[in-house]
Amino acid sequence: MVDFVEAIKKPFSDLKTLGIGAVIGAIPIVNLLVSGYGAKTAEDVMSKKNKLRAWKVDDAMEYVTKFVMMLVIQIAYMIVPLIIIAIGVGSALLTALPVIMSNPSDMTTIMNSLLPSLVIGGPIIIIGLILLLVAAFLLPMATMKWIKKGKLGAAFAVGSVVKNALTLDYVVALIVVFVYAIVLTMVASLVSWIPILGWIIMGGVAFALTTTQYTILAQIVKD
Repeated sequence: MVDFVEAIKKPFSDLKTLGIGAVIGAIPIVNLLVSGYGAKTAEDVMSKKNKLRAWKVDDAMEYVTKFVMMLVIQIAYMIVPLIIIAIGVGSALLTALPVIMSNPSDMTTIMNSLLPSLVIGGPIIIIGLILLLVAAFLLPMATMKWIKKGKLGAAFAVGSVVKNALTLDYVVALIVVFVYAIVLTMVASLVSWIPILGWIIMGGVAFALTTTQYTILAQIVKD
């Protein structure tokens, strides 16, 4: 049973940790540490350590390493759909290119030439978009499998990832995280215009959302 309430409350359970996380989350490049922190949080939850972990300088390198590993997983899952979409767009543009080159200033003619070209590139683009949605759906679970097993290959054990992803708990968890992200962002946007403070608050949103998201997902992944 996923404890959504405790996961939402968790990043606010220690104001010092939240404050540090907000500042780190607000600084470009440095804010990448928040993703690594989230991965370590998931690892803690899987080990039955549910207390909000403190920020320590000694952990920084591990957070960076975890971020890089997650980036590798993300690229691997997204690269094929993006290539397919690029091929579809490229096919459409190449079909219309002769007309565009011969009538560079005639927007009506250009638009009319693009519509038929989409008949060629459109289906490829649609296939790419569908695969992109599938990849986006599986990616959080793939990341959790890597964290659970401690091996990069676990993220690409497609059968296991799909089996864990095609569950009601996982779907509900993604919906809860998505809705919570919208609510948190909307609330924070009310003060985001305030110089410096608004910037830090948005960093706090990133930290809180990451911590909650990884805490929730870590409770769902199975062996």
